[in-house]
Amino acid sequence: MRLITKVLLIYLVVTLVVFLIGGGVTFSVIQRTVNEEQQRHLREQLEELTTSLASGVPASNLETERVQITLLGTDSVMEGYSFSDTVLMHPWLKRPETFTLINATRRVDSLYYAFSMYDLMIESDDISDGVRESLVKTYLILFGGVLIITLLLSTWLFRPFNRLLENIRGFKLGANTPLSLPPTQTKEFRRLNDFLGRMTEKSRQDYQSLKEFSDNASHEMQTPLAVARGKLELLVNSPNLKDGDLQLIQSAQQSVNTLSKLGSSLALLTKIGNEEFSDIQPVDLSAHLQDKLFDLEELIELKELQLSHNITEGKQVTLDPVLVEVLLTNLLQNAIRHNVQSGQIEVTLTEDALTVRNTGEAPSVDDPQQLFRRFKKDAQSGASLGLGLAIVKQIVERQHWAIDYTYVAGWHTLRLSL
Repeated sequence: MRLITKVLLIYLVVTLVVFLIGGGVTFSVIQRTVNEEQQRHLREQLEELTTSLASGVPASNLETERVQITLLGTDSVMEGYSFSDTVLMHPWLKRPETFTLINATRRVDSLYYAFSMYDLMIESDDISDGVRESLVKTYLILFGGVLIITLLLSTWLFRPFNRLLENIRGFKLGANTPLSLPPTQTKEFRRLNDFLGRMTEKSRQDYQSLKEFSDNASHEMQTPLAVARGKLELLVNSPNLKDGDLQLIQSAQQSVNTLSKLGSSLALLTKIGNEEFSDIQPVDLSAHLQDKLFDLEELIELKELQLSHNITEGKQVTLDPVLVEVLLTNLLQNAIRHNVQSGQIEVTLTEDALTVRNTGEAPSVDDPQQLFRRFKKDAQSGASLGLGLAIVKQIVERQHWAIDYTYVAGWHTLRLSL
């Protein structure tokens, strides 16, 4: 949800709460005002009737359907008035309605009179309906106005911010161009531009330093390793070697080879993480998979494995060809390395997934998903570096694919959802 949409929703919710509270207050104020005006009107009528009686107008001439005057006599009676509500039949609506009733006692000359008058009072539900209607219409007008203003603001006021987001989305650390910062007159956006400019420039410098270090380390490490490997080969061919010396030399050769593979694998992981494989193009995954199976035939036969495959022709993926090669190599070599003698391998490629299954012993780790972590390997993996599946995982995540591992009934299954 966009930021301005959240602000709009919060504003509308707060406004709705204020309108509800304001509606109750408005209803109370209007009802009190109507009652006061109704009572004031009845008091004024009472004064007019008293004045008319004092001027000699007979009481019978002043009485109407709503006005009753009763002569009490000359006995002294306490003067005053009181208001109450009474329900009577409305003469036009023909239904019971609430009226305001005034009962009063007044002295006119030497006589005392009792007055009883009523008038129609606006009902509470009528006031409530009026307040509700006015508030709903006002809220709808406010909602429409705020919505239009919000759309205009999101288009105009947030235009530099949206352009900045687009530039950030397309920014790459490996590129030689700095982050493009759109000009703006808004103070907060200028501060954001300044911060992002300094942060991305520092990140670019750190990235270049790290890239140079990893490249140099990988390259420079291979030279002494090649020298050590050559000298060890010379030692192996030396005459008069004892069996113990030969074993030590072979162990050293294995360590040198492991260190060389480790450096190459870590360099590969770094390059994948830094998105240095940028030759993105459509690749025929089916053809690459068939070629890779052909390349590994000798290794498969050496371990006396039975290979079966079902490959959909013409399956295309958009990826750097180098990464396709790395992905398939690691998946298939993993199935060969972690298999049993005379075991089986099944490879299936469909439009939706690539599945590699192989027989083998159950993994010794508690959570098989940990096998995708760097240097996390099964206890039976022996000389494995524990980086093959980590490389596969990083390529899969880079492509926004999904990978899942299961072990059921003696079969290891790796499934890539493409």
